[in-house]
Order: sequence, then C-alpha cells, then structure tokens
Amino acid sequence: MRRLDTTWKSWKTMLDHAIPDTRFVCIIGAQRSGSTWLHHMLDSHPDIHMARPVRPEPKFFMKEPVGEDARERYLQQYFSTARAGMVLGEKSASYIETPQAAARILSFFPKAKAIATLRHPVIRAISNYHFTAEHGLEPRTLREVFLDELPAPPFTQDISVNPFTYLERSDYLSHLEPWMDAFGDDLQVVVLEELMQEPALLQELYAWIGVERAFMPAELNAPLNMSEVEEHGKNDAEVIRKLSQYCAPLIEALEDRLGRKIPSWHDPL
Repeated sequence: MRRLDTTWKSWKTMLDHAIPDTRFVCIIGAQRSGSTWLHHMLDSHPDIHMARPVRPEPKFFMKEPVGEDARERYLQQYFSTARAGMVLGEKSASYIETPQAAARILSFFPKAKAIATLRHPVIRAISNYHFTAEHGLEPRTLREVFLDELPAPPFTQDISVNPFTYLERSDYLSHLEPWMDAFGDDLQVVVLEELMQEPALLQELYAWIGVERAFMPAELNAPLNMSEVEEHGKNDAEVIRKLSQYCAPLIEALEDRLGRKIPSWHDPL
C-alpha cells in the first residue's frame, strides 16, 4: 500500500473525496474493561490507525463539535500520518456514558463502527474504585464504599464523568442501549475475559472491522492496564458477595439483550 504525501494539504484532498466512505472504528469503553489493551491490539494491525496518544484520550465527541471545519480539525489532529485506505480509530472509554457521542460520531463518519469491551461487572467496579483511589480522588476504603455506603466526597477537578459511580458504571445494558439503537449491527460488544482466553476472537474482530483477519499482534499477551492494587479487592469476601448480588440481575439482563450467555461471569470469584 503506497504511503501518502505527509503534508496535510495532500491528505485533506484525498479526504474531501473519501469522507462518505471513510472507515472509522471507535472503542467506547467500558472503563477498566481492557479498552486500552484493545486500543493497542487494533493499533498494531498494519491497516488500522488509532488516534494517539492513548492518554489523554481524545474524548473529542464528548461535546458537540463546533465549526464547519470541526471534522477537518479532528482528522488533522489525530490522523494526519495515516496511510490511504487505513481504518481510522479512536478509544475514549467515557463515550459509553455519553449517548450523544453516538450521533456525533455518525455525523462525521456515517459508516462508523463501535466496539464496547466489557469486563465482569464486579471486578470492574472494584478496579474502578482502586483506579480512582490511586489518583487521589477517593478517600474512602473499599468497605466504606461498598458495604457502609458512605457518601461520595465532592470533587472539583475537570473530569469528564463522575469518578465515583462504580456500581452504576457496571450496569452495562443501560449504557449500551443508546449505542445499540444508533449503531445497530455496527456495534460489537466484546467480553474481555473471552478475548484473553480465545485469541481467535480478536481475529474475528479484525474481520468485522474489515481488515485482514489472519494478523496476530506480537503484543497479544502483553499485560493489561490494571490498577496496581485492584487484585487486593478480590480478597474481601463480604464485598464480593454484596457486589455479586447487586450485579446478578444486571448480568442476566445484558445476556438476554445480547441473546447469549457469558459463562466466565458465572464462575465463582
């Protein structure tokens, strides 16, 4: 595949003619569910160009794009080095909590695809807690949050989503339904535990995106972007028991909507 002239003017000329057919894929979350790992798996494919840097995330579609040149600014900022014909992509895990982002993405890229990567909702909630605590936002202990249900502290930092909605964020179906309505068959829901156990599922995802499925990334077995201490949360049986009771109907509702079981989420924690 030939490499484009690196100047933005040349690349923009190509886009002016190709935008209606531009292939775009967006990883929309969920938070602490391996979305960063999946970003790297897609970005490693020679025919996919993911927006960089992965941190901070672009989060471009969290707000309504302003100006007639908004799409051009977005493409120039994140994809000016992409080769002709590549699938363009972005990972912003907060999108799953921003239903308006779906229409904004489709207004830029009518043929866009979206991927939601999900993780066991109990483990995700615990991981989310530790992630927030490690960033200095969460003074409560694990048990104070999930067992004592102490009120969340106020926060004044400029954060795109509420950092304390650990359980609400594990209610996947309520967040996914607007994306299902907007994207239909162009939304793929993947389960982190299954992707890690069955590498062939990643190749199926490549094929669904529309790139060569036989590619296998060298980084496939690279460690996930885990919280350094989140594993300790799994040792608190009382927290696990309460969260499991809370999440059981959420898992059932999601499975009913997807039309399939997620066996690994029914294994004892």
